[in-house]
Amino acid sequence: ALVPLQALTPAGTSPGQLVAPLSGNNAGLRRAEIKPGVREIHLCKDERGKTGVQLKNVDQGIFVQLVKANSPASLVGLRFGDQILQINGKNCTGWSSDKAQRVLKKASPEKIVMVVRDRPFQRTVTVHKDSTGHVGIVVKKGKIVSLAKDSSAARNGLLTHHYICEVNGQNVIGMKVGAEHIQRGRRCPGSSQGSRTELPWGAGQNRAPHG
Repeated sequence: ALVPLQALTPAGTSPGQLVAPLSGNNAGLRRAEIKPGVREIHLCKDERGKTGVQLKNVDQGIFVQLVKANSPASLVGLRFGDQILQINGKNCTGWSSDKAQRVLKKASPEKIVMVVRDRPFQRTVTVHKDSTGHVGIVVKKGKIVSLAKDSSAARNGLLTHHYICEVNGQNVIGMKVGAEHIQRGRRCPGSSQGSRTELPWGAGQNRAPHG
């Protein structure tokens, strides 16, 4: 049953007395709370019978390994790193990569219902360039291999052996991500700290194949 907010107000408080708000009613805390969303999507196939998505087993779960540009999968918002919980009502836990692809291949071309958890292994970090135009990371084949001490990247919690998924909204999975991508941060309005770069990144076990 729903409880009125008035019933949650501590008793015996005098007028003007400050009371710490319930966390669930605090707008600032709601904005700061990270909740990987679970959503249902309806996927179809193109005229060639393709969905444009490749799935892979990682630690007994099924994850999106690759999404082709302008494919049905991209149009419904599937992204690298999303976890597929169900396909047409069937739980995917424990499936092999091959089984997941077979289920997609045999599914109706008009409608495939998926339950998806948005990128459970991903974080998005905004980093700022220093006076020399660097954010403080060295990237090889999409993987962070080195961090500069006291850099924006280090202060914001980036870690080595993690892979960069996007730079400022551009998917870079499978690309040769290097300094030239990271340095193209956009200018922060009203900021004297130069440009910023938004880096969604994930653990190394969840990377896509190169090539």
